[in-house]
Amino acid sequence: VGDGIVDDTVAIQASLSYLVNGGDLYIQSGTYSITSHITVPAYVKIIGTGKRKSVLKRNATIDLITLGSYSGLIDIGIDGNTAVYGAGKGCLIIGSTFNQYILNSEIKNFSNPCLEFAANGGSEFKSSNSDFYTTGTQGVVGAVTVNGIDSAAVPRHFISTGSGGCTLFNFGGCNDFFASGFYSNGLIFSSNSSKVQLNNCRIGGSAGEFTISGGGHEISGVSAVAYTVASTDSIINMIAPSWNITVTGTGNSVLIKERSYSPAITASGGGFDLGNGSLSGRWSRDGNK
Repeated sequence: VGDGIVDDTVAIQASLSYLVNGGDLYIQSGTYSITSHITVPAYVKIIGTGKRKSVLKRNATIDLITLGSYSGLIDIGIDGNTAVYGAGKGCLIIGSTFNQYILNSEIKNFSNPCLEFAANGGSEFKSSNSDFYTTGTQGVVGAVTVNGIDSAAVPRHFISTGSGGCTLFNFGGCNDFFASGFYSNGLIFSSNSSKVQLNNCRIGGSAGEFTISGGGHEISGVSAVAYTVASTDSIINMIAPSWNITVTGTGNSVLIKERSYSPAITASGGGFDLGNGSLSGRWSRDGNK
């Protein structure tokens, strides 16, 4: 019906189940009330008329949708309605499924992740020109989250991603995660985050200082607030105000432009006198330690 009131769950799931061998489900403009979890079979895509025009709205306390292998969303909006129905996740990618995609779509208003990958789920996943917005606490909940530790390379790709000012990515235990062109307040890494590659993005300061953990990352063309590099064997080329960067990890190539410091002077043996002089210093770093 698409009026936001009548429950459309059974009709949509029946249509998807009919396409069990693959196909396209076209959804006209409207708001479609969803009250139980929807599963999209492999090789099936849901196609709408625009992410603000064809909207699946959560009207129960549920996780809303699971995408099977080679399935996807195109020009679709998903509204978590979290102010009414509380906790729940938007789109789930379960383990050992692959090649899903979300294009020109929006998943918003979930207090939990809008898009969650299980360990080893979503290999070769692709998102382009899509938005993910969580109402969860910045720096604690990522709109896109890897929940688990990948046991092998699981490449996941994001291009031109909107966040609405939330914390966009929680890399968890990822192995190969690629993102370009986004804004996020903070980022969330873990000690198991592996091979995150980021470029052409801005990291806002509302979530406070963040820490890059794990290893094997390559981050460049990024501006950020204060951050700590606790990773290993990574290349980090990020600008920050006053180059407020702390490095505690090992084997990292890090760029830190000139910063002032006051040298400490101690005497060995006899004393010394600077008279009316003063001593100051500047240092920079570009490379390994």
